[in-house]
Amino acid sequence: MVELVSMPSSFCWTRFDRTEDDAGRGEADKRLEGWARWQRSSGIHTDYPPASAIERVMKPSDIEEQAGARHVSSMPSDAEAEEIDRILAQIRIHPRQFRYWKLAQIEYCTYGSQEVKAKMAGLPRMYYRHRLQHLQLLVAHALETAKHDGR
Repeated sequence: MVELVSMPSSFCWTRFDRTEDDAGRGEADKRLEGWARWQRSSGIHTDYPPASAIERVMKPSDIEEQAGARHVSSMPSDAEAEEIDRILAQIRIHPRQFRYWKLAQIEYCTYGSQEVKAKMAGLPRMYYRHRLQHLQLLVAHALETAKHDGR
């Protein structure tokens, strides 16, 4: 079981915190994107759109992968995706953090601009971005805790 680390209620970002957490948030974002690709391609959950035929056949070229193109990122391993799935499951059952699970569904499992996704979440875009950053920090902290615990 992955232990979810919550942010203290007095948590407030400073410009130094943002600089230090950028790497963690970036890794969490990458892992969440991989999780969403894994969900869509595996067909485990019926509420996610399945991978299109073209998406299944299209393999990224080495040059595209080296360039870091998001649309051609490789599929994560089952273990990596399942780790994110467990973290999100912990977020989902926590009453005060359920909104972050819903946000993960909107951001990573649906298509559209950030404005459209913010409307789907019922939030102004600025608040949507703030909550998305918080979600990424929650996932980054849970990944870091799992790494230190040797899971």
